[in-house]
This record gives sequence, C-alpha cells and structure tokens, in this order.
Amino acid sequence: MQNFCYKCGRIASEKVQLIENLCPDCYIELHPLLTFPAPLKIKLCEKCNRYFFKNRWITSHYTDLESIIDNALKDIIPPQIERPPQTELEITSNVPGNMESILRKETIIIDINARGRAHNTLDIYSESYKSQKVDLVFTVCPSCLSVKRGMYQAILHILTPYREMLERERDYVFSFIEKQVAKSTKLDDLAYISKFNMKKGKITFYVGSEKFARALASNLSYNLGGLLKETYKFGSRKIPKEVKQNKLYISIYLPSFVEGDLLWVNNAPLHITQIRGKKVSGHNLITLEQFKKPLKVLKDATVLLHSSDIRSFINFSQTKETFQLMDLKNYRIFEIPKSEKYGELKVGEVTRGFEVDGQIYIIPK
Repeated sequence: MQNFCYKCGRIASEKVQLIENLCPDCYIELHPLLTFPAPLKIKLCEKCNRYFFKNRWITSHYTDLESIIDNALKDIIPPQIERPPQTELEITSNVPGNMESILRKETIIIDINARGRAHNTLDIYSESYKSQKVDLVFTVCPSCLSVKRGMYQAILHILTPYREMLERERDYVFSFIEKQVAKSTKLDDLAYISKFNMKKGKITFYVGSEKFARALASNLSYNLGGLLKETYKFGSRKIPKEVKQNKLYISIYLPSFVEGDLLWVNNAPLHITQIRGKKVSGHNLITLEQFKKPLKVLKDATVLLHSSDIRSFINFSQTKETFQLMDLKNYRIFEIPKSEKYGELKVGEVTRGFEVDGQIYIIPK
C-alpha cells in the first residue's frame, strides 16, 4: 500500500518525501515558520526613552524617539516570536515619518520576512508576515522614578576645611560629574545625581547608587588630591522605621594647598608641582631636589605663598660669583650666589620664583 499525504492525498515518491504523513507543501502550510504566542509589545520609559530588554533598561545610542523605537523593535521583537532554529528575521516598520500617529494610537505596524525551514529535510524558503501589530507600553523606569522621588543611596561631600575652594576646582568637579553621569547611565540605571548644594568650602551631591558614588569619589580624590572617608548613617528620624535605610556618606577632604603653592616644611620651602591621589610631588627650593611625599605627611604644613604669588625675575647682570635678578613687577634687584643647581642662567633670561622676607627662591625649570 502506497503512503500518501493525509491532507491533500498526494502519493509519496522519490521526489515527494512525506514529513509526518504530510507532503512538503502541506507540511509548510500547517507549520508556519513563525508563531506569535502573545501580542507583540515593546516597553518604553516615557521620561528618558530607554526600552526594556532582557530584564534591564537599555539606553539607545540614538537620541530621537523615531530611531530609538525603530532600533528597539529589532532587539525586542525577535525573542517574542517562536521559530525554528537558525531562522533569519527581517523587520520593516512604518516608524519613520509616522510618529504622531504611532504615539496617538500607541501601536506600530511592522512587516516581518522570515527565512528558514520548518523541518530539517526541507530546503530553505521565505515567508512574509504583513501588518503585524506591536503595542507601545509607556511607563517610568526605576531610575527615572527614583529621580522623580528624589531618592538616593549615597551622599558625596567635597570639602576644603582649611581654605576656600578655588573656582577651577568647582568647575572641574561639576564638569567631571556631568561627563560621568552621561557616560555611566548607559551601564547603571542609578548613575544619576538626585540633587546637589553648595556652601562655602563644601559641595554635596546626592547620588543614586553607592557604586556610582564610590566611582566618583575615587576619581575625584585622585585627580584633585584628597583623603577619603566613608561611613553609614540612618536616614531622618521622621521616616517610618520600616522604611529607614542606611545611607553611605563619602567625604573627600582636599588639602590646605593646591598645585603651585609654596609650603614651609622642616625649615625648607617646598614648591608643589603635582597632587595625585595621596601623593604630593615638587621641589625643595633650597636644594632644588625633587621630592615625593604622602599627602598625610603634608596635610598640616604651613602655606607660605600661593601659586598666584609666583614672580618673574630677569637676570639683569652677573659676576663670577653672583646673579643680579630684577623683579619684573616692582623692579627690585636681588643678588643670589651662582650655583650649578640653577643651570645656565644667561643675562636677559627670565626665570620664576617666590620672594619670602626679602629672599628669593628660584623655581627650577
């Protein structure tokens, strides 16, 4: 007895191999490449335009909503469709130029072209699925919800307890944090600043996550130089006990001096050239030797002069034993003994240094 397709009656032969008692055409008809177990949908944050994919909120590299949705469709839709292994999908949407209608109806119509095979004995073929409806679900992501509620996990203080904070330090702090927020929100939904405030010698940031606060503190303390301190404290006592949370407090204590200042340490003037993390580098202006010291060793040092006090001197004339240097600000003449440590200081050459109680200290080149 010959085998035949139970749907169309086609008889099996060498050219017509039955698949589960169906001829290839009927098998393909009853086994479409794609099945849709649930309505297609994409979830978007109405505040920041992130989309939800694989249990996290994704920030697109696009900035306009049309491109974000078009890109999100290609990420989100394929996992919602059941299909045989190695089936390729091509999704075409009507997003470009139709945003007003899409937002009003909160739906998108897409066409899907699938290329694959429903059974491994079949040749590869294509199928088209026209006018598939995709629902847009607008909500608020946890990050935006936290920002809206003013929520934060950590408080970051930058302090200058022994001096006024310089304008360039404030500018650097705000510029650095702004760049880090823009960069880090793509990886951490809570990498945001809920709020901030400024007082004399203190800037406070309320940070969305402990991880982000620690990263900011680590980078700022390294680039500005400073000592870090961490502690946990309970929230306000007005908050009900069951919702109280420990909050991380991070303080960065900037030193009493900045790069370019002149310190007096162990009867020697030290010119600070670099502060990085917990290390301070510079020159001893008596020996002109370089030094590198831990920040904590110098934290109580006396600041003699600031970088703004650096003076310019011209080598006015010289003898076998001395240089005569003229201060280009007040035209005072200073005489200093010649020394190999000053190098080849030629007549007419300008050098820089500090004046302390009628004595000048030359800054090495």
